[in-house]
Amino acid sequence: MRSADHDQPYSYPESGGTPYVPASPPSRVLEAMASNDAAAEVFNAGRYDEAVPMFEQTLASVRAALGKDHPETMTVAGNLAVAHFAAGNRRRGLKLIVGNVSDRVRVLGDEHPDTLIARGALATAYRVTGDADTAIAISKQLVVQCTRAFGPAYDATLIYARDRKAFGQSIGSFQMIQQKIADMKCKLDASYWLVLRAAWAKHQAEKSGGKFSTEAAVAKLTASESAMWITHQAIQVHGGMGYSKEMPLERYFRDAKITEIYEGTSEIQRMVIARNETGLR
Repeated sequence: MRSADHDQPYSYPESGGTPYVPASPPSRVLEAMASNDAAAEVFNAGRYDEAVPMFEQTLASVRAALGKDHPETMTVAGNLAVAHFAAGNRRRGLKLIVGNVSDRVRVLGDEHPDTLIARGALATAYRVTGDADTAIAISKQLVVQCTRAFGPAYDATLIYARDRKAFGQSIGSFQMIQQKIADMKCKLDASYWLVLRAAWAKHQAEKSGGKFSTEAAVAKLTASESAMWITHQAIQVHGGMGYSKEMPLERYFRDAKITEIYEGTSEIQRMVIARNETGLR
């Protein structure tokens, strides 16, 4: 069971077993979040010009209540950037997205899922504004991060398979566990080499003026879906411990999932590959 902020577990007093329930958020925070939801509804209705001032007001309220480095503040700031972009204020929107990515890297770290989502938005923004080179550079970095996202899950599985004993032997000696490890290794290496091939294809395209969207889409699709598959199998090997907060696997699993979404979902990558292969639209 987790507390409202999803970062700290409930604490249990030494006397008695009743969990301590954190106090409700201040009313001003709840009001700010309600304001953000209202602005999102206006945005989703396509009324972008109306949504911009609503998000600006919400951002000021959240920043005053929680501080500029709180995750909720950065979320609203990202919403404001997207709203500016949708309303046609591309220069302003791009500047805000750059700042939002910088804040997330500083506070959350370069490979936090929220940071990766913001980087995906930034790559899209650069692409829309015509700066394809910068967009490609960011996208390539995201693909590399996909492959790094599930390496720790594989390493943790190897260690656990060697150390965990059942029926008098390491579970890594069981054929089904060995099968999982072998498949994990194959997907890990395939993703790694496909990323390198995409990088090589980009280099060749820069010299010849050709395209490399197929190689990039294949790398992104394979790496992201391999990340999800490998972390899933890692949890299976760890059993109940893999699902527990006592082990890092549940975090790796959540981190892997976002790689199938940001900077082109798996469905979009398949569409790109199929259209390039068939020549059909």
